[in-house]
Amino acid sequence: MSVDREVVKSVKEGSVRAFELVYTAYVDRVYRFLYTLLRSGEDAREATQDVFVKLWDSREQLQEDRELAFYLFAICRNHALNILRKRKSQAGVAEEYQRDQPLMALSAEEGTEDTYSVLLEEAIETLPPRRKRIFELCKIQGLSYKQVASTLQISDGTVEVQVAKAMKQIRLYMVKQDVSRVCE
Repeated sequence: MSVDREVVKSVKEGSVRAFELVYTAYVDRVYRFLYTLLRSGEDAREATQDVFVKLWDSREQLQEDRELAFYLFAICRNHALNILRKRKSQAGVAEEYQRDQPLMALSAEEGTEDTYSVLLEEAIETLPPRRKRIFELCKIQGLSYKQVASTLQISDGTVEVQVAKAMKQIRLYMVKQDVSRVCE
């Protein structure tokens, strides 16, 4: 569905009604395109909203003589690529964590469970305050990323990134401390 130049001009000038027309005309196509790239309904829904927010934020740069679909799908593509890059990075952190789990499990099995708990508490204490709060809400209190995001009024993505960083920092602390104590 094509949106005519007058609607694009109105969006560019800040017309919320015109933007609603654009949203209605393109939301399903944008979602399907993002779903194809991201293979996740939840990610595609969130990304769809992000794309329209970005379109609104950059509305003054729209050119009335260019197809609006050109802008929308360029934003979609770039946003999806950023999400996929982030996923790949987080998968690498998770893989590293899984790879180091046998070392930590072995320490706990050898009768050092109390030491492990102390190390874990020490590691959590080393986290920056915000990251520590997010980690505790997710991993200790068992809240979902969405619940934590809502509680702290931040995005789900921020929660996800902060938990991944906390896990990496805790893992590195645990490995470093465990090795130094074994060497004592």
